[in-house]
Amino acid sequence: MDDDPETDFDPSPKFADFFLVVGSRYPPLPLNPNDEGKPISEDILYRGHILDSFPKLKEDSNQNLIVRDISMFCIPGGLTVMKTPRPERTYSFVLTDELGTRYYVCCLTFDETFTMAPHQDDELELSSESQPTDNIQEVQEIKETWYSRKTICLVSKYPFLYSMKDVLIRLYTLSKNSNNSSLPLEYYVSNLILNSPLPPSQIILRIPLPPNFPSFPLPYTQITAPGSAEFPIADFPLRLLFLNLSINNVVKLLCAILLERRVILSSSNQMMLSIASESLLCLLYPFKWLHVYIPILPQSLLEYVEAPTPYIIGILSKHLVINQYDLTEVMIVNLDDDEIIESGESLPSFPGGPLTLLKKRLRKHVRPEVTYLDQLSVPERVGLFEDKEKNARDYHQRLIRIAFLRFFANMFTNYDKYYDTQSFSFDRVGFIKEHTEYKDFLEPFMDTQAFVRFLSERSGRRLFNPFDSIIDGVLTTKLLKNPYTFKPFILEFPPPSSEYLALLQQTQTSDGAFPNVLREEFFHPSLASCFLQSVNDLLFDHPESVSLLLFKARLLLQVEEGREAIGVLERIYAIDPSAVSRKMIEFALKKLPDSDLEDLQSMHSISLQSSSLSNSNSNSNSNSNSNSNNLQSSNDSPNNSQVKEMATPDVESFTGLVANFASSLLIRRHPPPRPVYEVFSGPTAEVSPMTASIDRVSSGPVGGCEDFSDHIAVLRQLDLSAHQRMSSDRFLKFVYQVEIVDDETTGRKLLQALSHDKSPTQVKMIRNTKILRLINNLITLYQQNNEWHKRLSFLNPTERVLLILTAGNSKGTRGHLLLTSTRVVFVPKKGTDEITLVEIKAVTRVDREAKGLISIPLKVKITADEGPLQTHTFTLWSGQDRELVILYLTELRAGLKISRDLSDPRLAQKTTKLLFLARATQLTTSELSKALLCYEKFPNYTWWNIGKRLECSGLLNIHPEAEWEWKKARPALQVAGELLQMILDLFFEFVLPDGSQVDFNKLTASERWPILLNLACELGNVDLSGLTREETTSFFINVYNTLVTHSYILCGFPTCDLDWRYITRSAYYRVGGSNYCLADIHHGILRANQQQPWFSEPRFGSHDPRLGQALKEEDPRVHFCLSMHNTSSPSIRLMTPHDLDELLRRAAEQFCQQHIELQLATRTVTAPMLFYWYRSDFGKKEKEVMRYVSQFLTAQKRKDLLQMLEGPTNVQYKFDWKPLPSPIL
Repeated sequence: MDDDPETDFDPSPKFADFFLVVGSRYPPLPLNPNDEGKPISEDILYRGHILDSFPKLKEDSNQNLIVRDISMFCIPGGLTVMKTPRPERTYSFVLTDELGTRYYVCCLTFDETFTMAPHQDDELELSSESQPTDNIQEVQEIKETWYSRKTICLVSKYPFLYSMKDVLIRLYTLSKNSNNSSLPLEYYVSNLILNSPLPPSQIILRIPLPPNFPSFPLPYTQITAPGSAEFPIADFPLRLLFLNLSINNVVKLLCAILLERRVILSSSNQMMLSIASESLLCLLYPFKWLHVYIPILPQSLLEYVEAPTPYIIGILSKHLVINQYDLTEVMIVNLDDDEIIESGESLPSFPGGPLTLLKKRLRKHVRPEVTYLDQLSVPERVGLFEDKEKNARDYHQRLIRIAFLRFFANMFTNYDKYYDTQSFSFDRVGFIKEHTEYKDFLEPFMDTQAFVRFLSERSGRRLFNPFDSIIDGVLTTKLLKNPYTFKPFILEFPPPSSEYLALLQQTQTSDGAFPNVLREEFFHPSLASCFLQSVNDLLFDHPESVSLLLFKARLLLQVEEGREAIGVLERIYAIDPSAVSRKMIEFALKKLPDSDLEDLQSMHSISLQSSSLSNSNSNSNSNSNSNSNNLQSSNDSPNNSQVKEMATPDVESFTGLVANFASSLLIRRHPPPRPVYEVFSGPTAEVSPMTASIDRVSSGPVGGCEDFSDHIAVLRQLDLSAHQRMSSDRFLKFVYQVEIVDDETTGRKLLQALSHDKSPTQVKMIRNTKILRLINNLITLYQQNNEWHKRLSFLNPTERVLLILTAGNSKGTRGHLLLTSTRVVFVPKKGTDEITLVEIKAVTRVDREAKGLISIPLKVKITADEGPLQTHTFTLWSGQDRELVILYLTELRAGLKISRDLSDPRLAQKTTKLLFLARATQLTTSELSKALLCYEKFPNYTWWNIGKRLECSGLLNIHPEAEWEWKKARPALQVAGELLQMILDLFFEFVLPDGSQVDFNKLTASERWPILLNLACELGNVDLSGLTREETTSFFINVYNTLVTHSYILCGFPTCDLDWRYITRSAYYRVGGSNYCLADIHHGILRANQQQPWFSEPRFGSHDPRLGQALKEEDPRVHFCLSMHNTSSPSIRLMTPHDLDELLRRAAEQFCQQHIELQLATRTVTAPMLFYWYRSDFGKKEKEVMRYVSQFLTAQKRKDLLQMLEGPTNVQYKFDWKPLPSPIL
C-alpha cells in the first residue's frame, strides 16, 4: 500500500459513462443558392446539438462540461444536408479535461430523411464561409426529401474504441428494425451505462447486445481490465498505423513525440486519425504524453495549430491548409501518403544496433504475410487472416508492443542504480556514461515532462509492471501468453425481470429512425445486487481470488454497503496488501454512519490492548532471565517516550489504517470548537517563535538572505532515515530549526499542506520520506533561483523566482514564463528574441482565455498599466499551469497592495516566502494545497473592503451638512467625554440579542445619529494647547475609543489582524486642527511616539506638528484602556484627569486578572497577544514582562506566577477576534 493517496482511484469504473444523440434540433434548411452562388449540399453548414443523453446532463458537473463540447467534435466540418443519402460512418476522438482525464468518444453517423418545413432562425446556425455561424440570410422552402446527419455516441474513460464501435452498429441496426430483438433500444443503452462495471483482471463481463446479426454472431460484447503486470487497454489494431506509415516513419514520429515536439497528423479518414493517435500513445509505454492531445480538431479551432506548446493534433486533410498558418518547428505527418514534413531543428536519431533489432522484430509482426510467404506451413498462432482469427490478431498486437518495450528497456537498463529514492535525484551524467550510444537522444529527453513523470511514478517503490519486469530480466508470462488461453471468471447478465417484461407490452414499434429522445420508462434498473450474487457464487469455489474480492468490494460500495466492503478489503489486505489502496478504504468509510466509525475505532483499541498484553507477557518472560548487570545498565538507556518513537513500526495493520481514517473522518464531520486564536493566526501577523529550546542552524533565506548556497549545504547535510516517522510536534521543531519556516503558524500550515489539507490536529505522524522529498524540492528550487539570477542579470538580488513554466507568447514564440516576487518575465527559447517584463504592481487584471474547450491550449491574459495600458497573452501547457499563474499572481498582487497600504514591506516578503514553500509542497505531494495561501479570494477580503470604505468616507467627523451650534469649541475634555458617552449609548442601544453583533443599519438610520455626527465635528476645533499630561492622556484615550466605535459603525467588526490594521490606518478624526488616525493616537500620542509593532521608525517624524501633543513618557497601563470591542481586548472606561492614576490601575488589574491563566503542572502561562505585540513596553525579556504583569494579579495568583518564573516557563499567547461590544465602565 502506498503512503500517498491515489489520485486516479475510481470507486466504480464503467465500460461507458454517457450515451448521446447529436444532430440538429429542427430539420436544417439550406440557404437560397442565388444568394451565395454555391450548391446547397456543400456550402451550408450547421452546428450539431445534443438532442438527448443518458444519464441526463447536469449544469454543475465538470464531467458534463466536457460532454457538452462533444457536439462540436462529433461533426468537425459542420452539419450538412444532402439530396442523396450518404453511407453510415464510424469514427472516434478524445477529449481531455484540466486534470488530464481523457474521455474516449466513439461515434456512428448516419442520414435521416425530412421534408422542408418552416423553421425558427434562432435554432439553426449557418455560415457562408464553411464555418458554423448563427445567421441565416434567406431560406428557400423546397418540398423535397432531404437527408440530414445524426450521430450517436458512447463516452468512456477507457479506450474501448472497437468494442464501442460494435455496440453502436448493433444499436443503430436495432433502431432500423426492432423485430431483431424483443427488447427495446433503451434496455441495451441503460445496461451499457448503468450495469456494465469494469471488472478487474481475470474477470470477463459479458454485456448483452441485440442478437440475430449475421456479422456479429455473439449476442454480447466482453470487457475486462488488464492487471498491473499487463499492458494498458488498447482495443484497436496497432497494425493500422504501420499499414499507413513505414516503420522508419513511425520510429521518427515516436522520437519527435518523446522529445515533446509539436505534431500534426493529417488524413482523409476520421477513424484513422483517432487510431493513429492512440496507437502512438500506446507505443510510448512506459512513458506518457502529458500535453495537448486532440486526435480530431474541429475546423472552427484550426488556429490552435499555432500554439507554441507541445501537442499532438489530428486534422482532416481537406481542412489543413499548410500555408495558412505559421507551422515553424511543427512535424506534419500525412497518414494517407506515408509522408513526413519536418521544419526547424533536426531530430536526434536512435543508435543503429538497437534500432535495427527493433525494426526486425516489427517487420515480423506488422506484415506476417511477407515474413512467412516462402514457408510451407505457418504456425497457427501467427494467423495470417486476422479478420477471422482474433487470437492471432492479439498475438501480433502484443508482440509489437513488446518490441518497443524491449527497445526502451535496453535504453534505460540499470536506470534504478542512478536514481536515489531518498533524495529523489537522478544522476544524469553517470547514466549517460553507461549509455553513450543513446547520448544524443537521452540528453534532451531527460528534460521532458515524460521523463520526470516516469521517475516520480517510481519514487520510493518498485512497480510491478511490464517495463520494470523486463528491466529486472524477467518477461512475465502474462505478457507473453495469449490472454484468451487461460480460463477467466465469466459473469453473465441476468435475464430481464418479469416486471420489466410486463412493462414492454406498451412498447411502440420503431419507425426505422433513431429516436431523438430516449424513453425513460424503458431504462433497466441497476443490477449490482445480481452481480454480487454471481460473484459470491464464484468466491465459494475460489475464496482467495483477489480479483473476485476486489470486484465484490466495488459492487458493495455501489450499493452503499460500506461496512461489508470494509470486511472484504480486510480479506484482500491479508492476501495481498498492495492490492488495497488508501483511497479505497477512505471511500468505503464515507459510506458509514458515525456509530459504525466509532465501532471500528474501538475494535482497533481492543486489538492494540490484546497485542500490548501479549507483548508484555513475552517481555516479562524474557526479562526474568536477564542478569542484574543488564538491569543496572537501563539507567543509561533512553526514556520510554524515546523508545516508543524509535520503535514505531513502518508496516501498518489494516485495523490501524481503518481506525486512523475513521478518526479523521469523524473529526471532519464533527469538527471540535475553534480554539481561542492560536498564536495570532492571521496571514501577516507577528507570531511567537517556536517555544522549544532549540538553536537555529544559521541565518538562511528565511532570515532575509537571498543567496541560497549556505542553506542548500545545510539541507544536504540532514540525515533522516527513510524507514522512520516523525511526530507532528517534532516535525514543527525540525522545520523551524533548519529554517524551512520562521514561525510555528507557518509550520502548522506546512504540515497541513503535506498531509493533503488535513487539519494539523488530525496529523499525528509524518513519514520521513515525504520530508526528504520536500527538502530535495527546496534544494532544487534554491538552485533554480541561483541559476536564473546568473542567467538574467537584471533580476534584483532579493527577487525570488517562484514559478518556472514552459509557455509561449502571443507571437507564437516558445520559451519560459517566470513568475518572480515582483514581476512576470517571459524568456524566449532563442536568445535573439526580446524578453518580456511585466511589473506585478502594474498588473490591473488577469483573465483566462479559452473557447470553452479545456482540451485545447490554455491562455492567460495579463493587463498592466505601464504608462499606456498593455495586454500580454501567454499560452500554457495545461490548465493546472494556468491556474497556478493566476493563483500566484493574485497572492503577489494582494501582498504588494497591502504592503504599500500599510507601509510594511515585510508583508510582501512573507507572501513570497509562503508561495515559495507552497511550490515546494506542490512538487512534493503532486497537489496544490491552499493551506499556505493567504489572499486567494482577493479582493473579497474584509480588510480590502474596510480600507476602501473608510477611505471613501474621509475624515469621519467632517460633514458639510453638519452644523454645531458653538462658535467656539468647548473645552477638549468636555467634548471628548460627551462624545464617548453618546456614541456608546447609541452603540449599545442596537446590540442584537446574541450580544456579539450590532444592527448598524438601524443605528445609522436613527434620529440620534445626525446629532452624534454634529457633536463629533466639534472635535476639529478644540484647543489642545496647555493640556497637562493627565489631561492629554484622558482626552486621547476617550477620543481613541470613540473613533474605534465610529469606524465599526461604518465598516463592521474586524475579523483578523489585517482588518484591524486597515482600520487603524484608514479611520481619521480631525482634532484640534490636525488629522489623527487610530495609529497616530495610539503610537504617536499615548505611547510617546514609539514605533508600531510592525515598524522600526517612530510614528511621527521630527518635523511633524502633532509631535508637540505626544506624551514625554509612556505609561504601559494605557494599553489596558484601549478597547477593540472583542473578547481579548480591554473594556472601555471614561477617563478623567483628576483620578487618572486610579483608573489606569483598575483597568490593568481587571484586564490581567481576567486574561492571565496559569497552568502550574506544565509551568505554562497563557496571556493575550497584547503582551507580545508591545513586549518592549513592559520589559526587555519575557520574564520581565510577566513580573510586570504580576503586580496586577490577586495575591495567590501573583505568588504562583513568581514561583513559576524562578524556573523554566513556557509563555503562550492567544487572541480571539470574536466581537464583544464593551460597555463603558
